[in-house]
Amino acid sequence: MQSFPSVSTLVNYSSIQRIGMGLFFVLCSFYARGQDIKIQEDPVISRMMEKFVETNKESKTVSGWRIQIVSTTDRREVDEVMSGFSQNYPDVILSWVHAKPYYQVRAGAFRTKMESLRLLSLLKKDFPNAYPVADNNIKQSEIAGVKN
Repeated sequence: MQSFPSVSTLVNYSSIQRIGMGLFFVLCSFYARGQDIKIQEDPVISRMMEKFVETNKESKTVSGWRIQIVSTTDRREVDEVMSGFSQNYPDVILSWVHAKPYYQVRAGAFRTKMESLRLLSLLKKDFPNAYPVADNNIKQSEIAGVKN
């Protein structure tokens, strides 16, 4: 007849195994802390990263959000809207874009859509069709959305 280990022997064996594994991990962690890890980067990668950083430093524009208040094919309407807007909201930056055949008048300059929604809520009474638009050509100096 084959004899099986008793339950108490199995419990003791599994407890010893757990303690041994725990001790192994503790010793490994102490050993790893004493090591100096050095990463050797390929020179090609280093040059690419340096070029990326330089290119981004030279970039004078950032991506962000503006509020589009008018989109029309009539250039005179754009001038009238911009004139009236500047009188009613003198501190808000105003710009226009010509995306043929439309002239688009945009207000403010914000990093996030959430920031632009604050201005949108103010403009809705005068410009009920206004809405936020993404813009990839915002000057870094404009990003606050108001004139200095």
